[in-house]
Amino acid sequence: MKRSERLQLIYKELEQLPPAASALGVFQLLEKAFDKVEDLHSGVVKNPDAHKTRATDGRMYPPHPEMKPIPNVTPTTYRHVGHKTAIDSNGSFRIFQIEADLTETVVFEKRGADNKGYWE
Repeated sequence: MKRSERLQLIYKELEQLPPAASALGVFQLLEKAFDKVEDLHSGVVKNPDAHKTRATDGRMYPPHPEMKPIPNVTPTTYRHVGHKTAIDSNGSFRIFQIEADLTETVVFEKRGADNKGYWE
């Protein structure tokens, strides 16, 4: 299955999961959704150290709490291949697609457990 198709499945999975109440909860949500879809459709075994090496093995990985965020950006934002994810302490987050010309488009957003989005 193509990467773009798997991403759409990940977004659907994220929609169905209950909202997070913290930044750590967002990491857990993302990992759960990515693992479910990638285990079924990528054909690549998960590398638990992928966030350390940033190696590309054909599997998509979400941001990891041990990754360094983009400096001086609020909320805390992580860059990954073709995307970036902004995560707030209330559990709200947005995923942006980054185009070749560096324009950004919100492709997914989820409010925190308090029903608030950091973007409001």
